[in-house]
Amino acid sequence: MSIRSRSVLGAVAFFGGLLLIAYAGVAKSSERIQFERDVQRGQADPSRPPSKAGLNVLMIVGSAASVVGVVVIGLATRDMFAQIGSASESAEQRLQRELMNPRDPKPKP
Repeated sequence: MSIRSRSVLGAVAFFGGLLLIAYAGVAKSSERIQFERDVQRGQADPSRPPSKAGLNVLMIVGSAASVVGVVVIGLATRDMFAQIGSASESAEQRLQRELMNPRDPKPKP
């Protein structure tokens, strides 16, 4: 997989994870507010609040996706810097070889 595609994959995982976390947080708050309103109206039993397990799992999955995204971006960045370093090193070696080759002392007219 190329560096660019790994970077894009990491960014999608990171921001997708953040979106999952935000969605789950908002959904938990909305369910809790709706439950409190229903209790005040007498439509819900106060001893049985809504289950948060699914949203908690969604938040954990979002957190994991964000962490994986950051790791993938970090690895792609590391590989990019290694590739830049090797290109710089090979250019320097070519320059050294050119300097070692003998030249004609007199330019040709």
